[in-house]
Amino acid sequence: EIESLEISNMNNLNTRRSPPRGWLPSRPVPLREVLQKDEESTKAKEGNGFGLSSGFPLDTERLIGMTRIGQASLSPDGNLAVFGVKKYDFDEKKMDEQLWLADLNQMADPRDSELRSSVTHLRQLTSGSQHGWTSANSPNFSPCGNFIAFLSNRNNHKKTCVWILPVRGPGEATLLKEFPVSVGDLDWSHEAKGIIVSASVYADGTSKDHINENLYYDTMETTAARDKVLEDPEGKLGGLNAVLFKRLPMREWDRWIDAKMVHPFFVPVTSTVNNSDLNAVAGYRADDTRPVDLLQGVPTAVPCGAFGGSEDWSVSKNGAIAISARPPLAPDEAWTTNRHIYLMKNISSKTSEEVTGENFEELLGECITKGNPGYDTNPVFSPDGKRLAWLTMKSPTYESDAVGILVYDLETQVTSTLLEAETDWDYSPNSLTWSEDGKTLFFTADVRSRQALCSIDSTLGAKQPNGGIRILKGDQSTFLHGEVANSGSRAGHLLLASVQSLTMPTELFVIDSRGDETGLRQVTHFNTQRVADTKLGQVKEFTYRGEKGDDVQSW
Repeated sequence: EIESLEISNMNNLNTRRSPPRGWLPSRPVPLREVLQKDEESTKAKEGNGFGLSSGFPLDTERLIGMTRIGQASLSPDGNLAVFGVKKYDFDEKKMDEQLWLADLNQMADPRDSELRSSVTHLRQLTSGSQHGWTSANSPNFSPCGNFIAFLSNRNNHKKTCVWILPVRGPGEATLLKEFPVSVGDLDWSHEAKGIIVSASVYADGTSKDHINENLYYDTMETTAARDKVLEDPEGKLGGLNAVLFKRLPMREWDRWIDAKMVHPFFVPVTSTVNNSDLNAVAGYRADDTRPVDLLQGVPTAVPCGAFGGSEDWSVSKNGAIAISARPPLAPDEAWTTNRHIYLMKNISSKTSEEVTGENFEELLGECITKGNPGYDTNPVFSPDGKRLAWLTMKSPTYESDAVGILVYDLETQVTSTLLEAETDWDYSPNSLTWSEDGKTLFFTADVRSRQALCSIDSTLGAKQPNGGIRILKGDQSTFLHGEVANSGSRAGHLLLASVQSLTMPTELFVIDSRGDETGLRQVTHFNTQRVADTKLGQVKEFTYRGEKGDDVQSW
């Protein structure tokens, strides 16, 4: 039947170059009417012989209508999870990006079948329709777990600021901190007692304190002032918008490189729950002083590149900062992937004082990867702050080089290899997360066309007798968010992760880190019914022998 169908289709292609007039409607038919007619015609069908379920076709509107789950953050006690959700509003023709809360204790006992019909453990926290369809994303729990900080442009559609919201209510979100420019990559560092955000700024921005006649660095303030001049509303610049390139690179992916670089900024945040600070917002107060540019005066970008984020820095419980950055103004930047891990001793020692000299690498702190010309990224401190792990490539010019895992001991200043790329394993890690007890490193890796969730002993690494690397979930693609609190037999073994496959959009799951499938629990069912009502084929994997005798994976 398939062969005859293919022959028939080929004949149609050879004899008909354009569709017959009968296929062309005399007027445009609204897509919703087409879907309604298709639904009526397929209700009586159980299938069509090709593994397709009955229901709506997977067309553009149905695909766009799928709910998208984004970044998730766990409360300090591991009982709550706040996460971003994107839904497309067809009436407003806008993507609505808001925050939802999941009470993981409430969904500990019911079975998945009951969770589909009961959403008592889920609650929407923000609404775009109430705030001019502005977005809310990048949620972070406060140290006490009673408030959530997030990024939103609700007070100014052109500028993103930091807002704070009580988890249990009552009350609406209030502004925690507004900056001179738009910010991103929010990270509420409980260890540093403050928030870190990123902003695209001119790295050489200095301002003058007219009272004390001192120069100080305020890259955000000077960037906003310079951008306002360049907007040229009165036409004083004659419409000129020219850039002079004196060095490579000039372009990165789909954008021209300009004079701005992304830097991380730190702002202290203090709790005011137990005092009478009238200027406090929702129990917390952001410092009124200038945000501290952690890379002040350094011409390099952190986060770096099109795919960077808050994973490009890490703050230890002792206040040390580790960042992944390109060597500043490296002459071979355009044709090398080189990035180093720099270690700053204490975040509290950073100030906004004027920076002199051009030994930029010294301003970044101690470089602990000098001997590696390749790509070092994703630094993450252990829970006790005594060790630092990161991902590493060895080749300076190969973006798809194999990836290994290194660990640096801050006391002994010795770097050890947990996973030797290509030697210890055939696959490459692409993320890192410490377990709360510091004994394990969780990571994801592309294993047979899926992003598998894996683990490795943080001390013995891949060299231990049993192989050292465990694949915790490899049948679907997974992204880890953190550990879930549980006082029962699964205590210390439950993880919150986003899971997706070729036939399932991303949903949140609780996973047992020991690989016990009975511990698998689906937290969200945003797309369950929509997928059930959609015509989807049966996707299967198979392997065949290639010309050189290798196994070739196919779908």
